[in-house]
Amino acid sequence: MTIQFKLMELRPQLGNTMPYAQIYQQLLPYAQRAGLLMPNREEGYGYLQWSLPGDDWTSLNGTGEDIKATVVAVYNERHSALAEALKNVPMRDALLSVPSEREILFRRNGDGWDIALVAWGYKYPNQRPTGPLVGYESPKVPRQQVNIGFMWDGQLLPNVEFLLNNQKRQTGDDGLFHVDKPLEVGSSYEITYCGNMLWMLSVVMGQENYVRDLTKYVDVVVFVTADEQPVAGETCTVGFSGKEHTIVTDDEGRATVRLPLVADSQGQILDEQPPCKVTCRDAEQMQAPDIHHDTLGFDFDFTVKKPYVAPDVEEKEKEKPEQQTAEVVHLRLLDYGGYPMSDLDFVLHTKKKGDVTLKTDADGHYAVPKDWLVPGEKVKIRLAISSDYQNNHDLHDPKKSKKKEKS
Repeated sequence: MTIQFKLMELRPQLGNTMPYAQIYQQLLPYAQRAGLLMPNREEGYGYLQWSLPGDDWTSLNGTGEDIKATVVAVYNERHSALAEALKNVPMRDALLSVPSEREILFRRNGDGWDIALVAWGYKYPNQRPTGPLVGYESPKVPRQQVNIGFMWDGQLLPNVEFLLNNQKRQTGDDGLFHVDKPLEVGSSYEITYCGNMLWMLSVVMGQENYVRDLTKYVDVVVFVTADEQPVAGETCTVGFSGKEHTIVTDDEGRATVRLPLVADSQGQILDEQPPCKVTCRDAEQMQAPDIHHDTLGFDFDFTVKKPYVAPDVEEKEKEKPEQQTAEVVHLRLLDYGGYPMSDLDFVLHTKKKGDVTLKTDADGHYAVPKDWLVPGEKVKIRLAISSDYQNNHDLHDPKKSKKKEKS
């Protein structure tokens, strides 16, 4: 985007003591640190112009009052920071003024704003130039105290240098840089650390500490086999940087532990890492991590055989379960003369089994399982002696014997 003026439209304020391009070169780093874009002047035949990156810029003169108040607050804050940095420069006010609000342009940048000044160092004829803006009430935006830090392996790093919006900063002995005043909630700040790493910090309501974890890790992978077969449940020890870690293999004979690498006080990984030692049973291996990869592999091969143990015969005999004989209640049916009633059908009634039809053996005997009965139970027996049974068996009935004698 280019803003162009005819030569007669503007009047210079800087005089002829130094070329405009030279002034621009000296002013540029201060403007960048303050967050203001002040492009260099370009001259053409009968005109002057200033170019901005992109085409999405809006003039402060042509925007709504709600957005304008917000942008003016940011503009005044950055303008004040730049004025403070140039407080000993005689032509400071002329440098930091523009012909009017129309030459103050802005655009969205994430949660923040980009602000540019074109035609700086110039003014309109018969019109006062524009510097800081007054008369705009900044909307009440909540603010949050902000502390910035960097961490390695769970520990805050003291005295780490970084850039906050291109200004040098450093964490304190407690590992935090405490911003001197609360920052607007929703505003964003560019933090450069470890040389060229970029972190866009966005201020969140209720969050005071903003800590960047710099830790880099290496995965130590251990495979344990015996006779070319994986060994499960094998305990190994991994030692690295003065700490020991115990790992146990899974069903595939594999175990993994993730360890933080060693860094310097600024959070930079050391080129030479200490060796990593893995111990399994009597075997030991040592290897230094390769910082270009995140995995170390260790493969232990044990030739383990189970010793043959002869079985103990006496112990085996002891282990055999004893055969238990079922407990029974013996019944015996006798006739009138006390002789056994062999091969006789009868019905046994118990509380557990109900009616059960049974038959005596040749000795008039039947063994009833004890688990059919309830302790103290009186069992009932029903008999039905057929005529065939009476013809084939002598029941020794004395009444029948007397009848035979009379006849």
